[in-house]
Amino acid sequence: VPPTLVSFAVAAEKIDNMRSQEFKKPGNKVALYAMPKDENGIPNFAQIREMYSYIHELIVKGDVVSAKAVGFGGVAESISYMAFGNKYGFKFEYSPELEDLNLFEKGYGSIIVELSSDADIKELDKRFMILGEVTGDAKVSYGDTVISVEEMLSVWRKTLDNVFPE
Repeated sequence: VPPTLVSFAVAAEKIDNMRSQEFKKPGNKVALYAMPKDENGIPNFAQIREMYSYIHELIVKGDVVSAKAVGFGGVAESISYMAFGNKYGFKFEYSPELEDLNLFEKGYGSIIVELSSDADIKELDKRFMILGEVTGDAKVSYGDTVISVEEMLSVWRKTLDNVFPE
């Protein structure tokens, strides 16, 4: 194993309020909370704290069944990871906001949530953008572009071949 920096954080929370990142159920809507930034790219920490508290309330209420922090690979990478776990697919739903979104832009501080089928989408905070819906077909689709989850997993695993040869 190459030299590795190992880092971790600990937070106290009830186990019932923990959410893993894999999609749970076809038909569930998926939404993005994009971290607010000013014109200089500086995060608005007061708004972030308020929104994270709101997301926590949704989790406690049972409206959020999975969640993933957006990182270096942006929304596209996060949706891929969420699809890998249970090999469910995802269909992006067209909207003008989605068209303006760079799916591969770093998204540190942003969170993607899968909403339960019982969640009232109309009551959701307007700072969430609905990205699409979980599907049972193990394919991720955006318009006419469709990629199977197996193909994505295969490509992702190849990046690890030099580290973990068979």
